[in-house]
Amino acid sequence: MSKFKVGDKVKILGSKGFLRNCVGFIKDFDTFYGEYCIDLSSYSLAFDCYFFKEDDLELVKEDALPQTVREVIKQTEENITKSDEVFVKDTEVIVNSAGGIKFDQGKLDYTLLLKDLPNSVESVVKVLELGSKRYGRTNYSKVETERYEASVLRHIMSHLSGDLIDNDSGEPHLSHAICGLLFLVERQRAKDN
Repeated sequence: MSKFKVGDKVKILGSKGFLRNCVGFIKDFDTFYGEYCIDLSSYSLAFDCYFFKEDDLELVKEDALPQTVREVIKQTEENITKSDEVFVKDTEVIVNSAGGIKFDQGKLDYTLLLKDLPNSVESVVKVLELGSKRYGRTNYSKVETERYEASVLRHIMSHLSGDLIDNDSGEPHLSHAICGLLFLVERQRAKDN
């Protein structure tokens, strides 16, 4: 016996990260796969309906969470103009369990580097600091591209041959290679701009 029925208002728990805490309505139940089709059309996502197992859903009491993004915006007492409504429709919206809303589409997520790869970032920064002390902070901009390409390849070859740590810095050869690649990308982007 299923614990939900068509028309029930449900909150998505945690299985699909980008939909976590979204609220929708049970549209249908797929008996073959044992999944509920949840209508999330009010969020203007890629699809109007997403499928979830029963354990991924929680019944929502009528006043517990707002039904749509527009209701969340009304609750925050923002003045929405016609152009803002179009923006809401075309924007990835994240609504938390308290009804908080944040528009993050098109914004860079620096936590992908700084939070998710802290050991790698620390090692690269150590190599950058060593180079800055030895050669000067922006010396890379004065050195020929070919020299950095050669340096990157030397560090990668050292790594591939089993010599993982650079004797001079005590940091991985790959961190040195990453620094060289960063210099090359920075120079290319500066040249393009």
